[in-house]
Amino acid sequence: MRETEINYEFLFREAENRAGRLASILSDLIKIDTSIPPGKNYELMADFLEPHLEKAGFKCERVIVPEERWKKIPLPLEGPRVNLVGKIRKGKRPLSIYAHMDVVPAGTGWTVPPFEGIIKDGKVYGRGAVDMKGSIPPVIVATEILRDLEIEPDFDVTFCLCTDEEIGIDPGAAYLAELGYFTPPIIHLEGGGQGPAMVAANSGVLHAVIKVVGKEAHSGLSFTGINALEEAVGVLVELKRLKEVVESRESSYPALPIPKTPSDKLTPTFNINILKAGEKLNVIPGIATIEIDRRFLPEEDLKDVKGEIIDAIERARRSSRAVSIDVEFEVLYQNHEIDVTSGHVERWCQGVRLALGYPPDTPFLFVGSNGATDMSFVGKILRTREFVGTGVIDAEHIAAHGPDECVPIANMVNLCKELIYFLVR
Repeated sequence: MRETEINYEFLFREAENRAGRLASILSDLIKIDTSIPPGKNYELMADFLEPHLEKAGFKCERVIVPEERWKKIPLPLEGPRVNLVGKIRKGKRPLSIYAHMDVVPAGTGWTVPPFEGIIKDGKVYGRGAVDMKGSIPPVIVATEILRDLEIEPDFDVTFCLCTDEEIGIDPGAAYLAELGYFTPPIIHLEGGGQGPAMVAANSGVLHAVIKVVGKEAHSGLSFTGINALEEAVGVLVELKRLKEVVESRESSYPALPIPKTPSDKLTPTFNINILKAGEKLNVIPGIATIEIDRRFLPEEDLKDVKGEIIDAIERARRSSRAVSIDVEFEVLYQNHEIDVTSGHVERWCQGVRLALGYPPDTPFLFVGSNGATDMSFVGKILRTREFVGTGVIDAEHIAAHGPDECVPIANMVNLCKELIYFLVR
């Protein structure tokens, strides 16, 4: 079929006719438990996906992150970090498509088994259905359709399926970017959904651990010790004051229009989430630790974000009896922005309008999100903002990381259509 003969209505019907295949592939993917930690079944997922990708015309390669690299991540990880890369090469311009293979642990509250890939009522249920295994079958099926109909994509496609996104710090995508597997533009299959909206910016995530050191003593002789937990109270007071300052800020990006959003603009978050101290009731605790999850805006500078936490600790230290108060930082994710003015983004938006039946002049909302992404590492490494954000979520199905996570099969069909439209010019 020549380019002048491309009939998108016909191609979209082909996607609709393969709805069952989309659901079946996702169901099988969900059955492969890639929860992280430990993330020990990446190899099994690669074993499952490789023949599907080869059938669709990809040549596959496995890229394994060196053990000495991922062992530095302070989490109980197990098994090889196997990233799967599929390539279609026809001498065209480059395009990368990204997905991650890991999911968060199932947690509680499920009414269906989280790792059985149950298909019912037009949906596929299971951990990772939305985030983000549900975005993988549309890539396979879209390229299968083009291969079956002998239509060449307008790009040399590299499909990168990556490890360890859900923990950040040093994900598989960063390693692949360093090795040159990603080439812009990059279709980020976790950066939007089925509607006239795209995530244009993501906050970064800073983990701060504050250690307050006192002196252990018998509770009956407490005057001989220094209670680290009590001395941590002053630190908490200063951090709470800083929280109020931080969370009053606003980004230039609109926020996702969801209930209880504090502003119509994206705002940072400052969450004092973990406090640990003491081991026995009759012992004055000698150490207390405070852990902070700080989501910093695309416009915020990481040096300043760290600096204001250090300043808050210093204010607390002035009136503290603690032997020492120290802080350690770990950047879990960088902040991230995309170029929404690029022709690639506009092309994608045209495909969404066509696939979902919107008028051709339907405006798109480009929002900011406090959800983090490992594409931030890729963007920094490649020094690029050429991303297209998409995915399978919609306003009623945003329960990533929650119980009874599910995706409508129709959303996968629509993503398949949008990929076809983008790949065939």
